[in-house]
Amino acid sequence: MNETQRNSLLSAIAFSSGAAGLSTITPQQRSEAFTNLEQFKTYPGRIAACVEIIGCHVLSIPGDMSAEGAVDVTVPAKLYALGLIQEFLKVGYNSSLSDSDRIQLRSSILAAARQLFVAP
Repeated sequence: MNETQRNSLLSAIAFSSGAAGLSTITPQQRSEAFTNLEQFKTYPGRIAACVEIIGCHVLSIPGDMSAEGAVDVTVPAKLYALGLIQEFLKVGYNSSLSDSDRIQLRSSILAAARQLFVAP
């Protein structure tokens, strides 16, 4: 996943979750965000991207013109990533991961869970 795709995903999560710091979210933006999030669910590299997302300490997107600074999407992004990983664990976990990938996935999930637990 390149930087443009990552920013698009984080923006979709921000619009979908109604993240604080975004001024007005139009129905069209919300619809496009939903479409982007649904398309991401079929992206072949989604699990690797989710592991990367839950391993980050801070996730943000640039604020719009009326917002100051960046919009923090850390919690909604990690919850979305954890949801996708949860679905993956139900469907394809045993058949497609090596032992090292399983260990990395487990470590990332535990780290994200700890961070979400202490998040304000």
